[in-house]
Order: sequence, then C-alpha cells, then structure tokens
Amino acid sequence: MEELEKDSLSKTRTAVCVDGTENEAAAATGDDAEMAGCAAAASGDDAEMAGCAAAASGDDAEMTDCPAAATGDAAEMADCAAAATGDASAFGLNPANTRRIRLLESLLELAAFATITDVCDLTDENRIIVKEGLARMRRTSRPGLRALASVNSVSLDNLTPYHIGFVFGPCINAAGRLSGVKDAFTLLEAESLDEAWPVAARLKELNDSRKYLTQQGTEQAAQQLNDIEKRTGCLPKVVVLYLKGCHESLAGIIAGRIRESCNRPTIVLTDTDKSAGTPSMLKGSGRSIEAYNMFDALQRCRGLLDHFGGHPMAAGMTLPAANLDDFRTRLNDECALSEEDFIPTIDIDVPMPIGYISEKLIEEFRLLEPTGKGNPQPLFAENYFRIRSIRPIGKERRFFRLSVMNRSGSVIDALYFNDGEQFAADLREYFGEKAWNDALLGHPNPIELMLAYYPGVNEYQGMKNLQIIISHYSFIRNKNT
Repeated sequence: MEELEKDSLSKTRTAVCVDGTENEAAAATGDDAEMAGCAAAASGDDAEMAGCAAAASGDDAEMTDCPAAATGDAAEMADCAAAATGDASAFGLNPANTRRIRLLESLLELAAFATITDVCDLTDENRIIVKEGLARMRRTSRPGLRALASVNSVSLDNLTPYHIGFVFGPCINAAGRLSGVKDAFTLLEAESLDEAWPVAARLKELNDSRKYLTQQGTEQAAQQLNDIEKRTGCLPKVVVLYLKGCHESLAGIIAGRIRESCNRPTIVLTDTDKSAGTPSMLKGSGRSIEAYNMFDALQRCRGLLDHFGGHPMAAGMTLPAANLDDFRTRLNDECALSEEDFIPTIDIDVPMPIGYISEKLIEEFRLLEPTGKGNPQPLFAENYFRIRSIRPIGKERRFFRLSVMNRSGSVIDALYFNDGEQFAADLREYFGEKAWNDALLGHPNPIELMLAYYPGVNEYQGMKNLQIIISHYSFIRNKNT
C-alpha cells in the first residue's frame, strides 16, 4: 500500500461507540463517524448486539436436512411432485426446517443492520449477510425501518451501508445514550407505520440532541487542549481531559474526535455524579492510535483506577477524582511515543490521476460492495490539484463542493463531507483570507492541494456526472514532486 502524509484532518472512520460502560472491550474501533449501535440495541446488551450478525447464518446441515436423503434413494429425492415449483419445501425440507429458514430470512435485515453498526468485518459470511440484508431492506415491509428512513429523508431504493452506519444506527443508539432503549425496541417491533412514525421521529430528535451535545463537548475539549498547549508550549503525548457535566455516553465520541484532530491517544473523563459540588468519581472513555496500546497503559496505572476495560485502540475507565492529576502524569511519564508516531499517514490503494475515472470503472468497483471494515472502499490519491472554486453545500452549509483541476488539465467536482469548519479554517490559515474568499467567488486563487479520494457518479434529474469524494487533504510542501 502507498502512504500519503496528511497535515490536517484524519479520515472519517466507520465506528461503533459503546461508551459509558465499564467494560469497553466492544468500543474498539474509533467512533468519529458517530456510528452507533446495533439493531439489537433494544436489549441493552452490547454482547447481544455484537452477536446479532450470527443469527442469520443458521446451520447449513440442519437447513438442508431433506428427509428423503436419509433413504439414500436418489429417485425418491428427485421424485418430488412439487419440485418444479422452486419452493424449498419441494426438495424434501421438513416443515420445521422450512419454518426455520423463513424465520432466519425474516431476521436477515436486522442481522445486516447489526453487522454494519457493530463494525464487524465485512468479509466471508458477514459480507453475505450484509449484501442480502441490504437487498431486503431496500424493499422492507418493516414499519420501523420504513419510518426511520422517512424521518431521515433517506430513499430505501438507494440504501447503502453508509446510511445504516451514519444515519439509522445513531438514531437507534441515541435512545440508549440519552434516555433508554424502550423507544428503539418499540420502533423495531412496530406493526404499522402509524405506530412507528412518532417513535422514529422521537429517536431522530434524540439523535439531533446528541449531535448538539457532542459538538458542545468537542468544542469544550478542543479549548482545553489549546489552553494546555499555550500553557506548556506543547501537546501532551497522551491527552487526558476532564469535561464537567458532559454526558458520560458521549465521552468516547468526543475522545475520538480529539484524537482525530491531534493524532494522539485521548481520554475524556466526566462526572459520575452530576449534582453540584466536587465529584468523587470520574468515568470516561479513551481512543488510541496504532502506535499506542491503551489497554496496556491502563494496566500500568491500575493502582489509580477503580476499574477499567478495553483493548489496544479503545478503553473505558472509572477512577477517584482525587487521582486525576496523578493518572494524567503517569500516563505521560510512561509513554514511549516519539514525534514520528504523531505524524498521521493514510493507506491508499494506488496513486491515480482523475483522468482514469470512468463510469465503467466505477461500475466495476461496485462489484466489491458492500464495503466497510475489513473490506474498505478503494482509495486513490493525486499529488496536485488547483482549486478553481469552492461552494458551501448542505442544509447547514457545513460541507463543500470544489471544482478542481490536476496538472494534466482534467477537471472534476470534489465533495468534502468531513469537518467543513476545520477545512475552511485550515485553508484560511495556510493560504490567507483573500485566497479563500476568491475561491468562494470562483475567482483565480493560489489554493493547491494533494487529495486522497473515492471516485463516484453524481446522478441528478437524469443526468450523470463523474465526481470524487475527498477523504483527506494535504498542503503541497514541494511543488516539484
């Protein structure tokens, strides 16, 4: 794999946040994407949520247990009057196994939902579960899923793993984070759209509230980190922040966002008791980088912790508030990370000029779907683009559509859906306010970038146009390369 060094934002990662739990082993893979829990979230049991995907696998031996097969008589097995119907029962499946197959098929949508939102590898049987489950969800009769799509303005005809992981999943998980899992369970059990619609609307409202609280917490954490850097002249190797009053279920999401912005292991702690006064205990979540085993680091600090759990990339912990300063100091004193470990890199499949992109190529890439953890979408890069124009898009104008041109003169639209505010701030700081304003007006400007991207096709009102989705951007240090 090629590596592209990145100056600014990190790639949005598919993730699940199982935060606020004392055993954070499932909180593993980062959470910037704000992906959220599983269709089985109603159970409140993370282990059950992770295990949903297996529900659809069944036992092939039992599922194909044809009574006629026991006789060893091929003629009997073939001589089934109903064989021409194509019905599974026509081939000797007994009624119990037929019912089992139908039950498993009825659960396939939820198994696919759980597999995506619990960030399972989309390989082997998981890939089949998701592929078949998505196909069924696009024509689902489940009122809960139809209502969830409707309130989020998602067309089920074009449903992708992105919609499950970044739109539907967070709504389901918001119930467990901010209120309780009853609404999530009620939605999935709803028998009519009339019953499902108000529940879906409540879940979306909860998720919107969760987004707002997360943004507030992230801004507060970023300000704390800036204050630390100003006060000490540098960033700590391991970032440990205390956010008073932050909802404990959001700590992991915020830690992930701060980790992405500075590429350092980050732990966010909050009060277990939200009443006035000095808290006696703190609870939090951490998100790490590849070079730092967070679980091993916590084991070395176990004397300062009440309890903890997790693995190398993510962890949760509870500790007495009086131990906060010692905890922060010990983590940093024992940290062996070097400055090189803090330089973010991205793995790309191959450098590819945008002139190679075609509808045929994109159709071929679609054969690799569904993509996700363990089966990532092909990622490409080109080391020079001149920015011809920048236009804010989206309901809140937080994203951007760019017109970009490479050295060969090929021009294409490029969409940026990550942190638009940070993107704008980075370009203003590096190229100046005038350059940014000129780009917004479509005027000549000096903005030049390296981009990592996913190729795609924009379809609108019957028209198709090639485009790229920007995954990462970097400033060009040496224009001769």
